[in-house]
Amino acid sequence: MAGRTRLRTPRAAIYGLAAVALAFNAFAIPYAVGGTHARPRRVAALPALPPLPPVLRPGDPAWFGIATRTLTPERARRLHIPAYVTGVEIVAIAKGSPAARLPLSAGTRRRAGNLILSVDGQPASSPAILRELLERHLGGQQALLVLIQPEQLDQSINVSVTLDGRPPGENRYQ
Repeated sequence: MAGRTRLRTPRAAIYGLAAVALAFNAFAIPYAVGGTHARPRRVAALPALPPLPPVLRPGDPAWFGIATRTLTPERARRLHIPAYVTGVEIVAIAKGSPAARLPLSAGTRRRAGNLILSVDGQPASSPAILRELLERHLGGQQALLVLIQPEQLDQSINVSVTLDGRPPGENRYQ
């Protein structure tokens, strides 16, 4: 049986290929990257990736990313805002939200934030109504907001903003 060749099993073939790959890794790669005695090169760290936008799912309500409160007559009087101005005051703005991409200001005890007067032509007289008006939109749709800045009550600002989908667990902001 001297002329007969031995048949290899699939397992033996795999072990043979693994041995060839190991030998290649051990001998060829070090010379390709600078020799067996080359010092490792310092590599600069990769820059941080920007945060991903929220996932838009069909049927998800839109999210603007603001916390609001009703502009009460007492607060309006204290901040020297005329009584005829009704709207919703921005109190906080969520990081990474559509509102954070706009030049809006949040209110403090002594200074009023931007006031939202209407959404798509419908008056926003309370935070609940504002939330309802915003949730009529789906994530990815645009809404037209009419804002005023408390120090410039004679000028309204029309802002068209593309709303995001509401992030999971985000109930504090509208």
